[in-house]
Amino acid sequence: MYGFARTRPGLKLADQRAALTAYAGDDELKLVEERRGSDIGLAELLNALRPGNVLIVYRLVALVPPKQELGTKAPRTALKEILQTLVEKKVKVIEVHTGRTCDNPGDAALAVAEAFTDLSGYKRQKAGPGRPKAKPLEPVEHQRLFGIWKNSIDYPTNAAAAAAMGKGWTVSKAIKTFGNSGRGTGRPKK
Repeated sequence: MYGFARTRPGLKLADQRAALTAYAGDDELKLVEERRGSDIGLAELLNALRPGNVLIVYRLVALVPPKQELGTKAPRTALKEILQTLVEKKVKVIEVHTGRTCDNPGDAALAVAEAFTDLSGYKRQKAGPGRPKAKPLEPVEHQRLFGIWKNSIDYPTNAAAAAAMGKGWTVSKAIKTFGNSGRGTGRPKK
């Protein structure tokens, strides 16, 4: 069983090493840790892998080389090429963080999608509180507006009452705030 670890934003080498070692358990683990200036790296590991070998990584994004080594190649393209090489060699790739294997097309697609998300630097954010709620009406103002809304003598239509209530008031807002006005539907009788 082979393991590969590389420092990436949000992935510490020590944490990856501990997770990969724990996952391997009693199996012999040949762990390759790629660091700046090290002689052994992903290329040597890919050459050493044979059909039927198992490669464990903490997250697939660890397989992507740093930008300095990529040159003009996009990180996503590099990840696709590395995974294609592993598939062609019939190497089983396991993502330890999620337990996904790249043998299963569904798991592989999810793992690659997460790696792409990690590469883009996208952070999921919780939904914000939304639009701020309007301040509640003062009791005196509430009574004044309620009186206008329910007064069918001076304001024969809902639209006339909403217009008299002031700026920002619509018929639907008045109905939501004060309930039905009690006016009949259609045009008022003369």
